[in-house]
Amino acid sequence: MVQLNNNAVLSSGKYRIEKLLGQGGFGITYKAIMKETVSGSLGNMEVDVPVAIKEFFMKDTCEREEGTGKITVPSQGSRALVELYRKKFVKEAKNLAQMNHPHIVKVVDVFEENDTVYYVMQYLSGGSLADYVKLHGALDEAIAIKYIQQIGSALEYMHQKHICHYDVKPSNILLDDKGGAMLIDFGISKGYTEEGHQTSSTPVGISAGYAPLEQYQQSLQDFSPATDVYGLAATLFYLLTGKNPPEASIVLNEGMGDKPIGISDTVWHAIEQGMNPRKKYRVQTVSEFLKLMNCMMPTIASEALTNQEETQVLPQKLSGNIDDTYEQTIVAPKNEENVEYIDEEDNTSNSRKIILVILAVLVIGCVYAFVKCQGNNEAIEKTAPNIETTVEENVQKQGAEQNVNNEQQNYNTPQDSQVKAYDIVEVMPSFPGGQSALMQYLASSIKYPVVAQENGVQGRVIINFVVDDDGSISHVKVAKSVDPALDREAMRVVESMPKWIPGKQNGECVQVRYSVPVVFRVE
Repeated sequence: MVQLNNNAVLSSGKYRIEKLLGQGGFGITYKAIMKETVSGSLGNMEVDVPVAIKEFFMKDTCEREEGTGKITVPSQGSRALVELYRKKFVKEAKNLAQMNHPHIVKVVDVFEENDTVYYVMQYLSGGSLADYVKLHGALDEAIAIKYIQQIGSALEYMHQKHICHYDVKPSNILLDDKGGAMLIDFGISKGYTEEGHQTSSTPVGISAGYAPLEQYQQSLQDFSPATDVYGLAATLFYLLTGKNPPEASIVLNEGMGDKPIGISDTVWHAIEQGMNPRKKYRVQTVSEFLKLMNCMMPTIASEALTNQEETQVLPQKLSGNIDDTYEQTIVAPKNEENVEYIDEEDNTSNSRKIILVILAVLVIGCVYAFVKCQGNNEAIEKTAPNIETTVEENVQKQGAEQNVNNEQQNYNTPQDSQVKAYDIVEVMPSFPGGQSALMQYLASSIKYPVVAQENGVQGRVIINFVVDDDGSISHVKVAKSVDPALDREAMRVVESMPKWIPGKQNGECVQVRYSVPVVFRVE
C-alpha cells in the first residue's frame, strides 16, 4: 500500500480522505473532507468542507505500514536524505502559509501524523491551466491575458515580500470554481533579505521551456523578479499557442521565431521581451511586462493583502525543493566546517565564490556507458558543455541515440571478466528520489578540498562505479582524474551514497555500470 485508504481519518478525525488526486516523487495529494463547526441563528452546525491534503512520501524510498498507515524508511542509508527532503517539504508549507493573496492557494493547516508531515490547502476543482489547454486548445488572447494579470498580481505580491517563485508554469496554475487562476507549488521558491541577498543556498530546479539561462546556471544569489517574469511570459506563450515554449538555449541561439497566427503584435512583442534569455536585456518586473501589453495590474482589495490568518507551522528549520523538477546544475556553498545546508544564511564575503557544478547523469544512461557503446573513447575526456548554449542539444542527441538502442533491444552483455556488470539494461538503476535527489545529495555532501581551493585547482572528475543487484555501490574508481585531492573527495561521496534502486534486465535485478561526472570550478 502506497497511499492512504479512502475514508482514512487524520488529525483526530478532523479530516477524512475521499480520494487520491495525484502522486509525485516526494508527495501524495488527496481530496479530503474537513469537519468545520459554524455558528448561526440556529446554533452550531457541523459542515463538510472539501480540502486538498498533501502528504510527504518519497515514493522510491518510503514505505507504508499495513494497518497503521505509518511511513517507514527501510534503508538506514536513506534516512538522512529523507529527513533532508522532509524539511524541504515543510518549507513549502511555510512559504504558502505566509501568503495571503486571492490568487495564491491558501494553506489552512500543517500537522504531523503517521511519522510524516501533512499540509492542508483549499481545494480547487477546476484543474490546471495546462490541463485546460490540453483539453480545449489555445485560449483567446483576452482570456489568456486575464489569467496572466491574475498570476502577475500574485507574483508582484510575492516580490514585494522579497520572495521569488522560480517555477511559474501552466501546471502550477489551478482554476477555481469561478474561473479564477491560483498560483501553487512553492517548493523551490526563495526568500531574500531587504538588501537582495538570498537567505538559503539550496539549489533551484529547472522546468524546461519556462526557465531562463540564469536558472540553468544557478545564478540566483541576488533578488531577481525578472526570473519569474520569464516564466510568466513563457506561460502566456503556451496559453496562446497550445505548445510548449522553446528552451532558453534555443531562444538564445535561434530567437523566438516568427509570430504565431492569432497573436497580436503588441502581445508578441511583450512575450519576446519577457522571454529574453539574458536577464539584463529582459523586462525586469511584472508590472513592466503587463504594461507592454497595455494592461495594468488588477486591483486587489487591500484587506486581502494585510489581514494574515494564523496558521500552524511546525517549529523546524526549513528549506527548498520537493517536486520532481529536474535540476541541471547545483551550486554548492564554500567549504566550511559544520556547514548547515538547510536554511543556511549566505554570509559569503570572500572575493572568490567556490562553485561545485554537478553535471546531471541523464536518465538515458551513464556517460561512460554511452561513450563505450559508441566506440568513442576520446569523448569522455572532453570538457563539460556550455550550459547556456548546448544543454538542449546534448539532451536531445543522447536521448535520440538511446531511443535507437532501446528500439533495437541492443543491450550490452556483461563485459568485464571480474565484474559481471552491464553497461545498458532495459531498466537503468536510479538514485532514491530520482535525479534531483541525486543532485541534492552530491551538493550537500561534497566539500571543495582546501588545498585545491587555495591553489586554484579545478576540473572535471569522472567517477565510475557499479550499482549491484541489491542497489549497493561497489567497484568505485576514477575514470578521469584531475587532482588527487579532488579525486579522493569525489570518490568518498560516491562510496557513501545510499542504496540505489537496482537496474533490471529480463525482469531480474542485475549489476550495472554507472558514471557521475563532477566539475569543480573556482570563480
